[in-house]
Amino acid sequence: MTSARKSVSRRSTDSKSSKSKKQAAKKASSKQAATKKSAAKKSASKSRTAKSAKKSTSKAARKRSAPPDPSIEIDADVLEFIDAIDAYKQQHSRPFPSWSEVLFVLRELGYRKPRG
Repeated sequence: MTSARKSVSRRSTDSKSSKSKKQAAKKASSKQAATKKSAAKKSASKSRTAKSAKKSTSKAARKRSAPPDPSIEIDADVLEFIDAIDAYKQQHSRPFPSWSEVLFVLRELGYRKPRG
């Protein structure tokens, strides 16, 4: 009887140790997954800060640009084009005309493609 008890007790300890090994393996894999996630978050945050730094420098560069010089005269043709585009936008309720519409305005002003 004692041999039967020993074999039963060995089986129970073997199953306990295999269970504990499985649990340890699960914990280790979950730790690895957690470290991978944290590393991915860190790299993502670094790229975000790099992108935001680039954006802030471009914003600063835009702020530093000089305003247009009021002493520079604008060509009469340019003013005519601007007026024609503004009139088209108001007439057709279009804040941003398409390129086809801009070409239409140009043709109305008399622009023709040179042949040759």
